[in-house]
Amino acid sequence: MNRVTLTNTLPCTVIAIVGDEVETNKEVLMVEPFTFNISWTMYATVGEIDDILELSIQQNIAYQKIEHIIKHYLNNCLWYNPNNTNTIDAHFSSSQNVLMVTPDTNVMYIANCLFAKFNAICESDIIVSKVEVQDCDTGITYTVEDTEGGIPLILPEQSEFMGKLSMYDDPWWARPDVSTYDNTALSEEELELIRDNLDKSKDLLEQDWKLIEDNVREYMSEASEGMSDAEIIDIELVKSTSKKKKGWTPKIVK
Repeated sequence: MNRVTLTNTLPCTVIAIVGDEVETNKEVLMVEPFTFNISWTMYATVGEIDDILELSIQQNIAYQKIEHIIKHYLNNCLWYNPNNTNTIDAHFSSSQNVLMVTPDTNVMYIANCLFAKFNAICESDIIVSKVEVQDCDTGITYTVEDTEGGIPLILPEQSEFMGKLSMYDDPWWARPDVSTYDNTALSEEELELIRDNLDKSKDLLEQDWKLIEDNVREYMSEASEGMSDAEIIDIELVKSTSKKKKGWTPKIVK
């Protein structure tokens, strides 16, 4: 099957926080920045409605979402694993840095989580088929590739990742919002309160996407309407004549 794919690469710095995994010890053992080049490849599928303009709009929206989450949420985020949640809560709870938790602080997990997340924030007709995360210090590139865009099997279910008192039903990489964060409540009562607050703040997590979608649709709709007023230039005619049309001579770019 022939596909027209779109590929882009963005730099990103992630700050790993490593603490003592003994639950009672909340000390920070190491803070280490990682610089990555994150690449992704996406394509649009033609569904029941063969609307090329709508597919183009969806693909542009998905592209802008991925760029946005890399630039504004992943870049300079604090990266840790669930065993270091107490360390993060004790030392970084008031930090303005975004938090990103993965099953382990291994670059392989970042690649798999981002592959799933990028597909989660795209519409069903847009597939991210490949994600590459290059560690700039070592030169090693971690690649996740699947033409169907499914969640990698290496990633755990939420019950395994965050336990029975997880704040969310799904892990962050499966949610279609901007979040890269998960946590666990201490009791059923606290969980009910947390989920109630999350439900009330749902619009905040969707605000970025709504703005991107509105801007892309407005721009591409205007561009599409403007195409009907465009003038087709016969290049061969321009080459063979020195006459000016309406006081304007098009420049021929070879």
